[in-house]
Amino acid sequence: WNSGWRFVRLWDRWRKELPLDVSFIGSCQAFVDQWQHLVRTERHLVKRLEAWRKDIYRKFSCKMAREYSRVAMEKMDIAEMRRRPDADDNSDDAAIRRWMNLAAVGELREAIKAKCSVELQDPKDITVRCWKCGELCDFNVAVVLDHQCEHCGEEWAHDHNGAINLRLLASGDVVAENLVAAR
Repeated sequence: WNSGWRFVRLWDRWRKELPLDVSFIGSCQAFVDQWQHLVRTERHLVKRLEAWRKDIYRKFSCKMAREYSRVAMEKMDIAEMRRRPDADDNSDDAAIRRWMNLAAVGELREAIKAKCSVELQDPKDITVRCWKCGELCDFNVAVVLDHQCEHCGEEWAHDHNGAINLRLLASGDVVAENLVAAR
């Protein structure tokens, strides 16, 4: 069965409407009991995981506040990102989405904002603009992770490049001025 809950609903209907064999009833009821136990266990584990995550985020944001006077983050709409379907997403697979949401990026951002002075930066072209020369590179960030700038030859991973650009924008560095001027 793809869904234990479908079987549970079907089983409730069968029990009421059909004359069933005693051994069949016993094995089906055992499956239903086991399924319900697994669901309760999963819910308990999710609650423990959420509490653990909140504790980690709290400790991380406290450490950030101790070590840095200010933090730069991309302006982003987390809810919009969650609604946007991925290219290889199976829309009927709700379990994957549920487990992906356990990372709670928005919660981490809020924990950092609560403890630190945060500067939000525009994320436009931040991962495809070379941190060294400030020129815009032409490549697909969804496919290519490592890239060599066509303009200056610098090699970088686009996420690392984006983090450097974010820091440069927040610091007002010379290359960052080029980044802002290019927009």
